Amino acid sequence: MNEFELIEKLVSLLGDTTHGGGINVGPGDDAAVLSTGADEQLVVTTDVLIEGTHFPPRSRSDLIGYRAIAVNLSDIAAMGADPRFLTIALTLDRVEEEWVEGFAKGIVFCASKYGVKIVGGNIARGALSVAVTAIGVVPDGQCLLRSTACDGDDIYVTGAIGAASAAVRDGVKIPLLELNELWLRRVDDISCRYFMPVPQLQMGIALRGVASAAIDISDGLVADLGHLIRSSGVGAEIDLSRVPVWKSLDAEIAIEASDDYELLFTAPPQEYEHIVDLAAGVSTEITRIGKVTAGEAVSVSGVVGFADLSRGYSHF
Repeated sequence: MNEFELIEKLVSLLGDTTHGGGINVGPGDDAAVLSTGADEQLVVTTDVLIEGTHFPPRSRSDLIGYRAIAVNLSDIAAMGADPRFLTIALTLDRVEEEWVEGFAKGIVFCASKYGVKIVGGNIARGALSVAVTAIGVVPDGQCLLRSTACDGDDIYVTGAIGAASAAVRDGVKIPLLELNELWLRRVDDISCRYFMPVPQLQMGIALRGVASAAIDISDGLVADLGHLIRSSGVGAEIDLSRVPVWKSLDAEIAIEASDDYELLFTAPPQEYEHIVDLAAGVSTEITRIGKVTAGEAVSVSGVVGFADLSRGYSHF
């Protein structure tokens, strides 16, 4: 049983508790969408980062703090929401004041960059892990979902993919520079891109009412495309030569690489010029890499089954 089969099993066992009054979107998307009864909806997501799985052992605590916040905000970005609040739960096997101060510094640095407030959390003794819940808001009915792509839509990706995975493949180097200096290098240095991913919040917000569907790339472009098309009941054609990859990374490897935290989204063809203008307005690079198709088949550069949608990151 893989990670997503396990999730489906658990959701089925939870039965009626996963839907009902106030739940607009429950388990199965990047975040839940909840009705407030006003003119906006709450968007809520949670994620756990574990030492040795989601960051290397003995990583700097400030970088752990930053990364834990950023990857959750990426889910908020994929829903087109404005991030507002965070809760943070921490388990650690011993208390070291210097480590704790660095951890808090990384959290504050990331939260301040994206205008979110920390409103609570929990601490317990155990193996090092960080659990973050992020809460955002979106105008009623304008949330981006992964289940609403349509036949004929264009497929886009922001930025370039594969850098974080290349850092893992080469053995993640723990940067020595201070956070402010690392922030300036986050686009060009693979270790910085791994520890300091950039959630595409401005682009997600700009795509409200324009994109037909969206998801963030955490498990890998191919794997996350698979989640999107299965949710939407459609297929896809990807032109491998158009996929923007990190420097000289092989495109066939890059499309299965995880931890990019870019946005993958779809939109009607007539929105192309508008999307180009929106991306320029928020200083975000976007690339049109393919088309949504009828049916459920996926082809890459004309070859059906070229990429296995089960590939990409999975916890099990």
